[in-house]
Amino acid sequence: MRVAEYLQQRGAHHDVVHWAEAYDQDFARAYAECPRGDWLLAVAVRAGVTPQARCLAAAACARLGLTWLDAPEQAQAALGLLEQFAQGQVSADALAEPRARLQGQELPDPASATALSAVVLALSSATDPEAAAMVPSAVLQAAMFAVADCAVMSLMRHTQQETAEAVRAHIPYALVVGGCEDRER
Repeated sequence: MRVAEYLQQRGAHHDVVHWAEAYDQDFARAYAECPRGDWLLAVAVRAGVTPQARCLAAAACARLGLTWLDAPEQAQAALGLLEQFAQGQVSADALAEPRARLQGQELPDPASATALSAVVLALSSATDPEAAAMVPSAVLQAAMFAVADCAVMSLMRHTQQETAEAVRAHIPYALVVGGCEDRER
């Protein structure tokens, strides 16, 4: 089965399906060359990667947005708690209070607010797999709010690549390929 066809059957957005057409049946190459963390996490979630891998990748992506927070300590601590959850050291219930506290914060600018939203989404990914795929997009949005208009496209490509690398660091292709086994049918 072709990569694009596999993605389309699983409800991927038309932009990722169109991008994947160039890869024919080479799933490993498509995964390795995918320029966007949100696409990679969405594929990984649909392929059934473990909650551990999903949460670690979401946390790694959310950490990329901490640069736009004036006081990132609470967000860093919350992401550390998510990583502890991923390692089986705390329950998902331990994430509820930090998530609620962070959701309640009002921040002075859209970049900070969106970066904090990425952290909240990462925390939500412990119980809502689909939330994980939104984390890279929130980080990208925060980055775009933080720069002047003339730098947006360059920053967008850079941030998409960083989130893709963060996802691949925690979800190697070998973890995804198992959920793609039915692609041959």
